[in-house]
Amino acid sequence: ADTDDADDVSEAVACSEKTLVAQETDSSDYQAYVMVSASNSAHSARDEDGILHVSYLDANGDIVVAAQQDDGAFEPTVVAQAPEGSSTYRSPTLDEAGGALHVAWLEATSAKSIIHFATREAGSGTWTQPTSLLSVDLDLVNGTDLRLKYPALTVLSDGETPFVGATQGFPDLRAIMASDTGVVFDELHSGN
Repeated sequence: ADTDDADDVSEAVACSEKTLVAQETDSSDYQAYVMVSASNSAHSARDEDGILHVSYLDANGDIVVAAQQDDGAFEPTVVAQAPEGSSTYRSPTLDEAGGALHVAWLEATSAKSIIHFATREAGSGTWTQPTSLLSVDLDLVNGTDLRLKYPALTVLSDGETPFVGATQGFPDLRAIMASDTGVVFDELHSGN
C-alpha cells in the first residue's frame, strides 16, 4: 500500500507541475510536459507543512517558486527578477532541508556561467537575497564550450550547507560541484 501511495503522490506532483507550467507559459499540456519532464525546467519540493512548491522560469525570465493552495491553484513568488542585458536565467532547482526551502539556478552571460542560490526560512514568506555559489569563466579552449549546464541542488539536513552540482562543457565533459565555501571538486571527466 505504501508503494501505491508514493506512486499517487509522484503522479499528483507531476500533474501539478505540468498544469502550473502550462498556466504560466500559456502553452499546451504537451509543451508543459516537455518543459517539466524533458528539459527539467521546473522542480518541486514540499515544505515543513507539506505544501507543494514548484520552481520555474516565468514568461519574463524571472525565477519563481509557487506554492500550491488549498484549492489546488498555485500562488507564485518571484525569487529573482530576470537580469537585464544579454544574460539569462535557466534551470531552477528546488530542495527542502532543515524546514527551509532552497532554490538554485543558472545565469548565463556572454563571459560566465554563474549558479545563484536563495533560501526561504521555515515559516517565512520571504526569500533571502540571492548569492553566487559558483562562477565559471567561459574560456573557449581548443573549441570546447565550458558553459555550466543542468544544475542540481541538495542541502544538508541542517538546512545550512548547500551543494550544487552541474555538468560543464559540450558535450558534458566533466562534473563540477560547489558549496557556499567554494568548489568541492571538478575532476570528474567523461573521457571525451
